[in-house]
Amino acid sequence: MYARKHIILCFGVLIHCIGISCISIAQKIQDIPLPIIIEPTVKVYVSPYGNDKANGSKDFPLQTFQAAFSQLQTITLGSKNRVPCAIMVLPGRYILSDIIEQNQARFSPDGSQNRLLDISIIGEGNPIIDGSAIKKSGGFGLIRLCGSHITVQGLIIKNSPSYGLVIGQSFARSTHVNIENISIDSTYDHGIVIGDINSKKKDTVHISHCRITETNRKNEFGLAKQWGSAIKLYGASTVLIDSCFLHRNWGEAICINSSSEI
Repeated sequence: MYARKHIILCFGVLIHCIGISCISIAQKIQDIPLPIIIEPTVKVYVSPYGNDKANGSKDFPLQTFQAAFSQLQTITLGSKNRVPCAIMVLPGRYILSDIIEQNQARFSPDGSQNRLLDISIIGEGNPIIDGSAIKKSGGFGLIRLCGSHITVQGLIIKNSPSYGLVIGQSFARSTHVNIENISIDSTYDHGIVIGDINSKKKDTVHISHCRITETNRKNEFGLAKQWGSAIKLYGASTVLIDSCFLHRNWGEAICINSSSEI
């Protein structure tokens, strides 16, 4: 079914579709392939009680995500092709002074395609990633990754001054991503953002057992009057949203503009 400016109410969730190909809710989930995830071969650990001069092992974790990205670049020096990595997040509350973003230098440290870091972020014991101390405006994710065959799992993301979780960058569209057991609580704008309208690649993302509440706080009390989304899919394809709880979001629950196979 093709819809234009069409509103769908599906399992109590409001979905806004503009110029998209909408999948019937009766369609079997087997028709949408699950992502292929590669087990990380390089891991570094962070803890709120860690030390950035440590070696990044579980017994001697780093303290900041900036140090974790740097450590991954150092450990993988000399590696070729794509390197599956992970930042393992130990329990506690992380009050961020800056966003957690995989920029181009953190994706391709050599400035070429010779070494690409596919970085997962995996929480142990549901650590809290708190952006309340960040004084920054504009469109950005409190966490933003751009690798492929990665996992984002077991995190509580709170108090983002912009988006909660963003997958992909303009220079690297992520494909094959598993987003599982993520809680997003209080964002100024969208909760989760996926898709790239300028890329023909398929995302192949599985979002499961996530809880997204209090997103798009800019619309609270009717101040901004803009379409923000708990889950924003823009130019996305092959995305499965499974067993998620979306509640009290000041805008759409799920937006699937210019997307297909959702």
